[in-house]
Amino acid sequence: MLLGIPIAFYCSAVYGRISRFSEIKREVLRIIRTVDFMQEETGVVITKDEDISKLSLIISELLSLRHRKAAEEVSRIFSDFHEISIHAKIGRLDASAFGHSYSNWQSTANNLPPNQLTFWLPWPKL
Repeated sequence: MLLGIPIAFYCSAVYGRISRFSEIKREVLRIIRTVDFMQEETGVVITKDEDISKLSLIISELLSLRHRKAAEEVSRIFSDFHEISIHAKIGRLDASAFGHSYSNWQSTANNLPPNQLTFWLPWPKL
């Protein structure tokens, strides 16, 4: 009985950490999927990208939760989006190139690598 209580607390802490990481992954994916773009005569026009700026906050949160590799992947998405949006603004990007990057960002977001050790540490982050 006495051993069950600490084990239950530990299991709930592990589950909470895993859930939080999954929630962050879903948020990154949602942000990417809210980007709207269309092909115009001059090239791709990005019509909705307001939420992309939230990725910088997510990067900070991943770093604070000790998921460095996942933070680096989100940072790459963030940088890649800004580079591509510059090409779109000057008319040097077509829809197929943007669509390819868009697909890669979603795949990267779905496969963010967690730091497994942070899930299983018995003590909380101080």
